[in-house]
Amino acid sequence: KGYSDAIIKKSLVYCSILKLNIDEVPVLAQILFGKPAAGEEDFCKRLHDLYHNIHTVVITAADKGCMIYSKGRLTHVPGVPVK
Repeated sequence: KGYSDAIIKKSLVYCSILKLNIDEVPVLAQILFGKPAAGEEDFCKRLHDLYHNIHTVVITAADKGCMIYSKGRLTHVPGVPVK
């Protein structure tokens, strides 16, 4: 484990935009909430409830694109094939 739960929690206080990948969502949910989130939107809403300073969350999902949570809304941006 290359991180500390305490450092993650402290760092999020200073964060306004959070970018993480889809595999990190359940890990961070466990650290912050003590249990898994019900999905990406639930994760983002619960994260914002804890850290009002985080106004945008970007969750990357490789070839599936990404999800952007902002102003209480989760938007999916599809991936673009690379040639």
